[in-house]
Amino acid sequence: MKKRFLGKMMRLTIVMLFMVLHVIAWEPMPEGYELIDGPHAHDNVSIGVWRDKWSNWKEMELKTYRYSPKDRASVYNTKALQWTQTSLLQVFVMMHDRMLFDRKTNQYTVDRFLSTFDLKFDSVLLWPSYPNLGIDTRNQWQLWHSLPGGIHGLKKLVDDFHARGVRVFLPYLPWDTATHDPNPLKSRYQSDIEELYKLFDATGADGVNGDTLFGVPSSFYRATEGKATCPEGGVPTWDLATNPMSWGYYYGFSSFPPVARAKFLEPRHMVQICSRWSLNRGLEFQISHFNGAGYVLWENIWGIWNGMTVREIETLKRTMMINQQFAFAIPSLQWTPHIPDLPKDLHASKFPVEISKLTFYTIICTNNQVYDGPMSLVLDEFLDASNVAVYDLYYGQKLQVVASGRSIQFSVHVEEYGYGALLVVAQGSEPEWLTTFLSTMHNQTKAPLASYDTQRPLLKQKMTSESSAAVVVSVDATSKAEPSNPKVIELLNLVEIAGVDAWNFTVDGVQIEPVPAWTPNGKDYGVGVQFPWEDRPYPHHATELWIEDFYIMKYPVTNAQYQTFLKASGYVPSDLHRFLLHWDHRHVNSTEYAPISSWIVPDSIANQPVVHVSLEDAQAFASYYGLRLPHDWEWQYVASNGLAYTKLPYGNDLDASRHPTIQRNGDSILSDDVDAFSSGCSTSNSICALIGHVWELTDSFCDTRTCSVLVRGGSSYQPVTSSLRDPNWYFPSIASTTKHGKFLTLSASYDRAATIGFRCAL
Repeated sequence: MKKRFLGKMMRLTIVMLFMVLHVIAWEPMPEGYELIDGPHAHDNVSIGVWRDKWSNWKEMELKTYRYSPKDRASVYNTKALQWTQTSLLQVFVMMHDRMLFDRKTNQYTVDRFLSTFDLKFDSVLLWPSYPNLGIDTRNQWQLWHSLPGGIHGLKKLVDDFHARGVRVFLPYLPWDTATHDPNPLKSRYQSDIEELYKLFDATGADGVNGDTLFGVPSSFYRATEGKATCPEGGVPTWDLATNPMSWGYYYGFSSFPPVARAKFLEPRHMVQICSRWSLNRGLEFQISHFNGAGYVLWENIWGIWNGMTVREIETLKRTMMINQQFAFAIPSLQWTPHIPDLPKDLHASKFPVEISKLTFYTIICTNNQVYDGPMSLVLDEFLDASNVAVYDLYYGQKLQVVASGRSIQFSVHVEEYGYGALLVVAQGSEPEWLTTFLSTMHNQTKAPLASYDTQRPLLKQKMTSESSAAVVVSVDATSKAEPSNPKVIELLNLVEIAGVDAWNFTVDGVQIEPVPAWTPNGKDYGVGVQFPWEDRPYPHHATELWIEDFYIMKYPVTNAQYQTFLKASGYVPSDLHRFLLHWDHRHVNSTEYAPISSWIVPDSIANQPVVHVSLEDAQAFASYYGLRLPHDWEWQYVASNGLAYTKLPYGNDLDASRHPTIQRNGDSILSDDVDAFSSGCSTSNSICALIGHVWELTDSFCDTRTCSVLVRGGSSYQPVTSSLRDPNWYFPSIASTTKHGKFLTLSASYDRAATIGFRCAL
């Protein structure tokens, strides 16, 4: 009996261990899993051999996993999710995008965002989290609540997109396990599912994008809810029945064009091609068009702009105009890629729709020469060669057809590396809107794609911080900082810092992406920030500066000092959401704030750095006392002991005893008084609490789409993600004077973090 009990316990332990490992280390996608290589040669025999091989594989693969297209429980036969089969064009939306949100009015601006494109989007993916997630213990679900207007504001945003015919996806980040645990009584996996569906219920969003996931697990799919699941890393066959969509990162193929594996298994599955760091989107467009797949338009990559060229925009517009118009054909169960008997370097797929007596074809050219010549097709059984019409959908014209048995021949024109589309339809069965559509496409394609500009835009940034007496050496500088009110020096413990004629400012940004191993051409993007002396954004900076004398606070601003400021100034932010969240008596009731004058600072945190303040909140404090935030180079000049260039305020070797204790996870962050670690102060000027206490605000930057602020010093909260092969996706930690972090700003409420504070300079 005892042995049997122990055996049961051992099996239970193994099962539980497996579940834990499954959550901690999600199964990675095998290399090349998303693709089926096309035929190595494109003659009729090679295509036939290829088709037989992969048709046999498909039959065995579906049998192995007991998948049936007729299964009534399948997502493809669920009425509420039929829209996923024709949802072709998605735009990735950073919630920080200045076109989507107006910080001055604290309002979302959907029409302004959509007007920046001349495209019809089927869906959007709203993204509020990475790369900021992990700046404090807010988990991915709490960040939604931090947005302007909270969940009610998010629901209105979703409603606004719905009113314009655009579906809305929200991301799920399975690696987020070191932030606040929403329900410690359950596994993080279970509580994440619950939190996701709470968010669905509150906002009316349509689906979830599973970040980094190789298939969104079936436990996330609830048939009665009608919410779509779309994994970022492709979908394995065993999850095909519950994942109606997936992203496609298509690379590593040896024969072009490759075939979408998931769509080959289930033609109604919608694959959306994605390649955010691509500098040649034409390749992805061709794969998308050939497969009848969707596309993810992604230009704002974590605040880094990888904009479309004019030619890419025009290409996407033309192909999507066609494919969205004929989206009803895309899910055809008779979809056939790699049609035989085509001219060299032309590749086509067909999408028969027997009920409508038509077949839709997508065509690509993989040669650098224009093809202008004959093309023949063998018709589907339901079409009669003597009674069909053929329309060139790309150029918007009817073609002259010669019939021979079950084959037809006609002439086509396809640009170099270009696109085409055909409609073969029984005469008299043409859609009633066809004439109008042909006219539209005829006007749209008058100019060849080759005539459009291929120069890729790079957004310049402007530093929006207040000026100071630090300039590049080649520029004359004569100004000298003087305190407007000598009492402020004593009140806020400002220390005078002696400048220097020439000081080397060398600093590295600690952004995660682009990951060098995955994106070797990362230097071509606008990564990092652009200081006034630079011609574009850079992640690494090195220049020689003339540093004038200036003043800086010995410690970060404390809660007690900020309370004094509030009482003296009467400052009230326009949005109180998350303002000084760690203070007491902030509310009269669950919906009404108490007057700020009645808010109480707990004695235990009075001498700790003030946090839960936005850039505006910090600037208001500084401005009231005639001060400003320090520049990034000033902070480093102080922390690295000027010409000593030390990596830490007290030297070059890290000593953990001189800093607050590192915290990897937890529901709250334990803080220390600003004067708690005197041994960690800078040796040359006795400025303290520079490393590991709170991130400190320095310079801010904006381009036309995103704003950011540089933060220095790091905090004691340093979470680590649950990922198997990927980097640590949380906001990177810092313990160095020669590195800075880049925090993407959104709204005052969102920016107020439990680990971001500030000190002032003059």
